[in-house]
Amino acid sequence: MGDLSVFVGEWEELKKDGFDEMASALGLPADKIGMYKEAKTTIDYVLEGDTWKINVGRKGDPASAKTFKFKLGEGYESADLDGTPMQSLVKADGPTLNEEHTFGEGRLKGAQMAITRWIEGDNMMVKTAMCGHSMVSTYKRV
Repeated sequence: MGDLSVFVGEWEELKKDGFDEMASALGLPADKIGMYKEAKTTIDYVLEGDTWKINVGRKGDPASAKTFKFKLGEGYESADLDGTPMQSLVKADGPTLNEEHTFGEGRLKGAQMAITRWIEGDNMMVKTAMCGHSMVSTYKRV
């Protein structure tokens, strides 16, 4: 396993490449498209022993903040940015974090989303894939 401590700290989303195409292909409602497109996601990773804590939300919206705890390779309950419940699993592959999420309810119930995170220079790159479509987000360390 690579040095995953490179993820520890606060990150802020800079841009999303491929969002419009993915949102259209998934048939997201207009209100969700607007919310996701305008949202600048913030992520704060904390590592305490073998337990990870992730604080995630939308910049400027404290009410959107959610905190999840997990251990690599063990399932946990989480939620999407809009609050939709998901069953989640995070695994490490060298210096990369691979996430598997399954939506628990709503229009996307049972749908699976895969997220891959890696570090490039001073940025965290995040590829999100779902239903045969993908997008890449770039985050900067805060």
